[in-house]
Amino acid sequence: MKHSVKRQQGFTLVEIMIVVVIIAILAGIAYPSYQTSVRKGNRAEGIEALLSAAQRQEMLYSQTNAYSTNAQPFAPVAATETTPSGNYVISVARGDCGTSACFRATATAQGVQANDSECLTLSIDNLGNKTSTPAGGRCWR
Repeated sequence: MKHSVKRQQGFTLVEIMIVVVIIAILAGIAYPSYQTSVRKGNRAEGIEALLSAAQRQEMLYSQTNAYSTNAQPFAPVAATETTPSGNYVISVARGDCGTSACFRATATAQGVQANDSECLTLSIDNLGNKTSTPAGGRCWR
């Protein structure tokens, strides 16, 4: 009489641990790339808000021959404006050039976006000059 040995089905602990290690390595590589992509997407929102504020300033200038210190010049009171996600606060300063015929709009990173060491602030002026801090960042690309 032959004895048949029944083989158990399933995975060994070693096989499961190998799969867990591989997943951990892949996650360790992918997560920083994901974080960078999220920061760049949030930065695009800040740039959009700055360009919108600059456009509103130019519309006001075409009507009144002066810029406003409000981030939303056509609103009754809006000294600053926060982007919808809350990642940037937009402010406008008038007269950086010595007259009221110029402005600088600045987006300052807030919340999780403040961890973006490449682009803590973004600025645009009435001449369209785009700057960022720290200087040399690739923020406007």
